[in-house]
Amino acid sequence: MIVVMHGAKRRDGIDLDAYQKLGSRMNELIETIPGFISHDVVTTGNGERFSITKFASEESLAAWQNNPEHLAVKKRGREEFYTSAFVHVYKALREDDYKYV
Repeated sequence: MIVVMHGAKRRDGIDLDAYQKLGSRMNELIETIPGFISHDVVTTGNGERFSITKFASEESLAAWQNNPEHLAVKKRGREEFYTSAFVHVYKALREDDYKYV
């Protein structure tokens, strides 16, 4: 499994409607990527955005990273919506799932 941690700080005064529409579109688009597992997002009170996205393989991550629509939205994010951002990509060393009853 590949885990991507992404964080970003929003600019003041952005077009929130446009921002939310693009976010919704990216949520729809990422679900079409073969090997996509999950995507969770939290926005803090001061406008910082943090997400954890999981992919089954490096190939599925590459398909997402190279998707033309995703690339265009990333560019718009840098130019219009965010003052700063980070991306950390991890390859899982171990995967354990527990269910307690």
